[in-house]
Amino acid sequence: MRERGRVVITGATGFIGSHLVRRYQELGAKVRVLVRPNAHGALFLGDNIELVLGDLRNKASMVGLCKDADLVFHLGATQEFGLRDSEFLDINVGGTERLIQLARQDRVRRFLLVSSGGVHHNDSGEPVDEDSPVRSGNIYFESKIKAEAIARDLYRNDPGCLTIVRPSFVYGPGDHRRLKLYRAVVRGYFLMIGPGTRFLHPVYCEDLVDGLLLAATDPGRGETFLLGGPEVLSLEEFTSVIARAGGVPAPRWKVPVGPVRLAATLCEFLFRPFGGSPPLNHRRLGFFMNHRNYDVTKARMRLGYAPRISVEEGVRRTLEWYRREGWL
Repeated sequence: MRERGRVVITGATGFIGSHLVRRYQELGAKVRVLVRPNAHGALFLGDNIELVLGDLRNKASMVGLCKDADLVFHLGATQEFGLRDSEFLDINVGGTERLIQLARQDRVRRFLLVSSGGVHHNDSGEPVDEDSPVRSGNIYFESKIKAEAIARDLYRNDPGCLTIVRPSFVYGPGDHRRLKLYRAVVRGYFLMIGPGTRFLHPVYCEDLVDGLLLAATDPGRGETFLLGGPEVLSLEEFTSVIARAGGVPAPRWKVPVGPVRLAATLCEFLFRPFGGSPPLNHRRLGFFMNHRNYDVTKARMRLGYAPRISVEEGVRRTLEWYRREGWL
């Protein structure tokens, strides 16, 4: 029988997952990652890294992934626009179910599910905590809510094996999804939809990784944690930080939400027969319309979670990385 102690990470080629893998590499841990056959598995090279080619949609392809592992971090999920709802749910919910079934068969001691703070769909602007109601604003957050429910059900007899983490707005080097935002601000064509007063709770990627590792310790057993950064800003303030870091004037142009919402409805209607992602849709509008303001007291008190990177510093590092990559 092989020695236990291995860490399994899904979603390892993604933004957060890649930072988590690198942290465990630095710690000298044995890491096994699930990589789709068409993904960039070559990103992970090292004596302590083992690649398993598989897909969350295919349980047979993941057999052996959890063998001799002590801990599974499940970050694998899709946020792709244009997928049918059934595909979204098969990957994000069905994939979670299939992975937990295999983890339980291989007697993995801890399973850490990375969900999203967006499951709270905060309309009020008041800080929400882990006990606040969850509500789906779109298919992505619906899939996260259902994945959490599936995980709790499968671990109903062993609740201490499961930990759920709901990150806030994650940013930092390696983040491809936010590149359009930074580019628009720095190049001077960013357009604020609405007044820009919705709250944003950024958390720098390395602070989040700190929180994930803490959540995987004994005080995190059977618990759910929101993880955010040290500051809460308005959208207008956040884009102003990006502008300062980029050495350009803060964005000034704003448009009312109503006409843009109607345009999004029209785009979705016109694109529906053809599939794919419309250039404007309600899910993208959520960035401008939903509050992301979280109370992370539970993580601070129970885990000793203490995010350190200010938004000014984190944005500066992120812009430097984009420039080194030649994207700005």
